[in-house]
Amino acid sequence: MKRRTAPKKLQGANRRIKAWIKKERHLSKRDFVRGLNRRLTGHYNYFGIIGNGHSINRFYRWAMDCTFKWLNRRGGKRKSFTQETFWRAVDRGLFMKPRIMMGSPRRVFT
Repeated sequence: MKRRTAPKKLQGANRRIKAWIKKERHLSKRDFVRGLNRRLTGHYNYFGIIGNGHSINRFYRWAMDCTFKWLNRRGGKRKSFTQETFWRAVDRGLFMKPRIMMGSPRRVFT
């Protein structure tokens, strides 16, 4: 039986990551990336089980969309990123990609 994140848990995680990104968008690039990666890794460690890949991918995409949105609202007339430059930075491995961290325990029948 495969497990997946309950919708309310995923909504809560999305709300928390969005609030953190919005609050901490003024940090330096290094500190912001380090903090966001810490939160992404924690989410993957807790929810990253076999069968839950779709939910952690949705969380990752939500976090990246919020990051793009709020980093472009840091002040000034010019945008910080275009979609192309932002996703190029993401593809270079700036942020932790979703990973399945643990499998279900192996069952041995005797």
